[in-house]
Amino acid sequence: MLHQRFKILLVLYCLLFLGFLQAQAEGSKLEQFSRQYLAQHNIATVLNEAGLNGPTIGSRNFVLQGVPHETLGEGYVIITDHQEPAYLDPLGELKKYHNGTLIQIPDLSRLDSDPAVAKILLQKLVAAQPRYVAIAPRTQSFRENVLLSLWSVFSRLDKSGQIAVFPGWLIAPDAISFKQLIDRSLQFKPLSGPSLHPMIIAQVPGPRAGGTRAVAKASLLQKYLGQIGCPTDALILKTNAAVRAGIETPVFDAQKAVLNVGSTFLQDFPDTPKSQLSAANLLLLFGHGIPGMTCSIDVGAFKNVPFNNKIVLCGSCFCTSPVHSDFDSTPEQVYDAPGANSARQTGEQFAGRAIANGAALFYGQMDTNGGFPELYVVLSNLLQGRCAGDSYQRLLNNRIVASGLQPEEFVLRNAGDNQAKNRRTELLYVLIGDPALCPINIEDSSLRNTR
Repeated sequence: MLHQRFKILLVLYCLLFLGFLQAQAEGSKLEQFSRQYLAQHNIATVLNEAGLNGPTIGSRNFVLQGVPHETLGEGYVIITDHQEPAYLDPLGELKKYHNGTLIQIPDLSRLDSDPAVAKILLQKLVAAQPRYVAIAPRTQSFRENVLLSLWSVFSRLDKSGQIAVFPGWLIAPDAISFKQLIDRSLQFKPLSGPSLHPMIIAQVPGPRAGGTRAVAKASLLQKYLGQIGCPTDALILKTNAAVRAGIETPVFDAQKAVLNVGSTFLQDFPDTPKSQLSAANLLLLFGHGIPGMTCSIDVGAFKNVPFNNKIVLCGSCFCTSPVHSDFDSTPEQVYDAPGANSARQTGEQFAGRAIANGAALFYGQMDTNGGFPELYVVLSNLLQGRCAGDSYQRLLNNRIVASGLQPEEFVLRNAGDNQAKNRRTELLYVLIGDPALCPINIEDSSLRNTR
């Protein structure tokens, strides 16, 4: 009798194992197609830029390989230095939803200057054994060196020197937007292939500032998304320099609008692009940025654009710039755009505007953004159904490996050392939203015309 039960259990185990293998194989179809698509378009997948020639690096004509890493455990941890009920109450709801642990640090802004604070946090994380870590700092604590200090702590959870959790940031311009961000994550329904409506915005700044680099990536991704069953609108913005140089945009498969923004930044969207932008739930942006501007668009132009549950992946610089900066990297000049002065004075963070208007996830950079190669890591992993924190971790660990920095070296100690600053800028990518959120579920049946 026991022998017969053992045989039955063995058969069931084998069936489950075969089902697991089949699921793994099916889940990789999109990944396999993505690799083939990139290879067909001569886009190399690399661990870092070493070995690439100058033109390839300059044109950003490559993608980075994500570096996955096992997490310390299976728990959900929230780290915060908020003390007001308007912030702690929503965090309590998030903690309850994920059956998580709340770690309160009196002042996260001391993390980079007081080793005792980092030690306490490390001990509490080891005790909590997290898989996901949601970081909810106060505005004054959202700085480059605080981010780098957290990466240092997360990279010391094991001996690998890599981030051993799936992180995500919970930040918003005010308490109301903060609560709404958490509410959206708790109520979010994954977007399937048919319900995924991407839109790409790309800038043509002129021959001296990247030429058609951004718009070429927009064309590449539009065709790629179309082939996996997601027709994609595009908005191209040309500066005066691009118009004078006679720069032509690449061929696009689906609807495309081209706007000549002239000598300043776009202050409002025409009706058709605004309608497309409102309808999109996956927004990709490629082009230059400063605080207050992205892709030649004044951030104020998005004020009346609904971002309801949008996933926003932005390849522009400074789109998640902190109010208080340790790096002080605001560019001294912004290409061919007199409107830069007003944008710099306004300084509205694009990420903050997107979250306030209803975005569920926002990916960007505190400082200078590498653009397409880095953004593609997050996009491709989200499209494969991975959670936000997993997708984010793969990019961060790639940049950590490429930097050659050890965890104790992450924090910038000398803001005047430009070489040291540039190495650490590679680690300043930010993903705002619940790290456990898996926002996209594309069925393999969506793949079509994949030859």
